[in-house]
Amino acid sequence: MKKVLKIVGWSLLAIIIAVDIFVTVYLLNFNNFAVSQIGKYTFLVIDEKVADFDKNDLVIVKKNDNKEIEVGDYIFFYDVKSKENVVNYGKVNSVFEVNEKESTFTMSDNLPLSSQYVIGKSETASSFAYLGLLLSVLSSQWGFLFLVIFPILILFLYQINIFIAELQAEKKQSKNKKEKE
Repeated sequence: MKKVLKIVGWSLLAIIIAVDIFVTVYLLNFNNFAVSQIGKYTFLVIDEKVADFDKNDLVIVKKNDNKEIEVGDYIFFYDVKSKENVVNYGKVNSVFEVNEKESTFTMSDNLPLSSQYVIGKSETASSFAYLGLLLSVLSSQWGFLFLVIFPILILFLYQINIFIAELQAEKKQSKNKKEKE
């Protein structure tokens, strides 16, 4: 029984550490639009139902080259007209190639959009139901405090307790050795 509890404890600890590392990396990779971007992948938490994506979904969007985006594609993009950090979703009505690396897209509401603000196509996005809600809670200030900082603090205090217990045992063993001499 003790062995099973030890295995469960270590497994739980491994899961907590993995979640802590992921949430920390997620938070450290926020871009100027308060969206986490790791390499070519952008992590979006859907706030309201949009086309194929439900509220609270976590959508991981792969960045597409400009040449991969065509008229009729649905894309995620940063709305720079808004004063808030907003990610929008829309249909591409036309594509104008400025040069090899830069294109301008006209969206369904006649919004001109530079390719530097394009996140990626919906075709290259992976959606995970309700993980967006979980990630929102974990990455909030209180969620990070209770689910990341406190478990690490408890682990740290536990390690200090083990260290002190070993020192006391060593001291007791040393004292017993001296008494025998």
